[in-house]
Amino acid sequence: MTNTSQPAAFSEQVQTLLRKQETLTDACERARIFNQLATMVSAGDAVQALTFAQRARGLAEASECTDQLAESLYLIGFCCWSKADYDIATFATRESIRLYEELGDDVGRAKSLNTIGLIYWQLGDLSTALGNYTESYRLLKSHNEEAREAAVLNNIGIIYRQLGQPQDAMKYYEQALAIRETLNDKAAIATSLNSIGVIHFDLKNYRNALACFEDSLALRRDAGADQSEASSLCNIGETYFQLGELEKAADYFHRACTKAARHGDANSEAVCLQNLAAIDMQRKKFKAAVQQLTTALNLASAHFIKPLEFKIHEALAEAYAAAQNFEKAFEHYKKFFALRAEVLTEESAENARKMQRRFDLERAESEAERQRIEAEVYRLKNVALVKANAELTEANMMKSELLSIAAHDLRNPLTAILNFSDMLSSKESNEGRKEIYVNLIGDLSRQMLHIIKQLLNTTAIESGKIALNRRRIDLAQLTSLMVDSYQPRADQKQQTLELRTGLGCMAWADEDRMMEVLDNLISNAMKYSLEGQTIWIAVSRSADEDAEETVCIEIKDEGQGMTEDDLKKAFGKFQRLSARPTGKETSTGLGLAIVKRLVELHGGNVRVASEGKDKGCTFTIELPASI
Repeated sequence: MTNTSQPAAFSEQVQTLLRKQETLTDACERARIFNQLATMVSAGDAVQALTFAQRARGLAEASECTDQLAESLYLIGFCCWSKADYDIATFATRESIRLYEELGDDVGRAKSLNTIGLIYWQLGDLSTALGNYTESYRLLKSHNEEAREAAVLNNIGIIYRQLGQPQDAMKYYEQALAIRETLNDKAAIATSLNSIGVIHFDLKNYRNALACFEDSLALRRDAGADQSEASSLCNIGETYFQLGELEKAADYFHRACTKAARHGDANSEAVCLQNLAAIDMQRKKFKAAVQQLTTALNLASAHFIKPLEFKIHEALAEAYAAAQNFEKAFEHYKKFFALRAEVLTEESAENARKMQRRFDLERAESEAERQRIEAEVYRLKNVALVKANAELTEANMMKSELLSIAAHDLRNPLTAILNFSDMLSSKESNEGRKEIYVNLIGDLSRQMLHIIKQLLNTTAIESGKIALNRRRIDLAQLTSLMVDSYQPRADQKQQTLELRTGLGCMAWADEDRMMEVLDNLISNAMKYSLEGQTIWIAVSRSADEDAEETVCIEIKDEGQGMTEDDLKKAFGKFQRLSARPTGKETSTGLGLAIVKRLVELHGGNVRVASEGKDKGCTFTIELPASI
């Protein structure tokens, strides 16, 4: 937890400026003071800074004070970036760039371009971020703005490190350090030294990394920056660990842990405890390692730090396994797999949202969009209208990200299978436990096979490689066989499958493909229905208004139903609907799209009806009947 409280002298300075603006009648001067206030508090309180900047914008607009309007929009953009409100941040910052260009203010443009770089960096578009940083640096080089220049150079170094180019990152970090040393900015020098140390660590130059981290620590200690000091202590501990000097590593981890706890930084404290446990594992002190990890797990769990929590479960599983406590190891492995799957899904969903935001920002470059956004920036409201446009392109933008989810879904069960296989081959594994492992391996293998089949089907359909092998088949008989195959699974969920078939339900169809259609629809009905509920399946032959006979297959459930929004996109590719599996089953978001395409290839149609949430669904397939 970052301590954002300000010293008393600083607060008094803010109050003095607030009182001063109340005595002024010139709106432009008042705007200048509010921009000054926003700048002063932006590092510690983005919400308060945004309030000041918005006051400045209103005053600057009223007085037609262009320079203060540009400054207020820049500050609004920076504050909204700090709050992860990237839409408003981008719109406001781009408008500030336009105004700075009109004023011929290169420094103003440079700092706004740096903010645009920060936005795209946060959204994962490293190339666009780098382009904005580079242009910002070019503008600053010809002006006496060394502190900003060093900050931009540091940002460029961050991009190159993320791109996997440590040598280039080192070059920019060192340039930033040289500038900061001439300015004698100790806090900034400490940051640069820490960044350079991280690059040395990445390159396994541990002695060089250690020297940088120790110099950074000394500067932070002189400045009384306790929280930053904790970061340096942890970095030194990790370096000594890599050098095999475990006593020194443990000492620094203990000191870092104390600092982190003092500031309520649960994440850093838990990481330090995890590192101490790693040292205990090397020393074969498995009981001590378990104690450290249990404390770390409690911290991570209490503060909802899921990415750290699942890693600690994995470490606990390894510690218990090393201590020959396989039952506890198995328990933590299960929690590890479950939490990791949850985190990966959340990360993928967040990446999809970032992709959509990037797409919106690129669209906004057109002149028509720019004019519409310009009006919204001035008003700074109705932003929801901009966000609503994202929904129109959601399906296409989600595609690549959901493929990534599917890849994770394959990796998770595969990793689990390998772990259960190891446990199965362990001499300590009793017969009862072996049966559990075998069943789990079987379930996970079937889960992987289902995902792979869905992906292969989607690829084949999209590339036009689906070729139907048609023959005259009895859809009533085929449906009956599919229902029989699902009976054991229905028994597990205490669900009832009720089948009703008619006569003459013959169609000219590909038996394998129709089995896929029925498999998707029946499994979905079971997947999204609760224990004890009923699924009704009916197959009949009928004639429509044009006297064309059809075979109708209807699958009805009592499950979670669909919202109006769900019904609109139910058969779209790569869609996620509001319903969630009730028995920990997996879903790729591909099944209904495959159903629709396969039915249409047979010359038929499929539709879905639902009265609303928790009122069940009815899927209906109609295929041309065969004589």
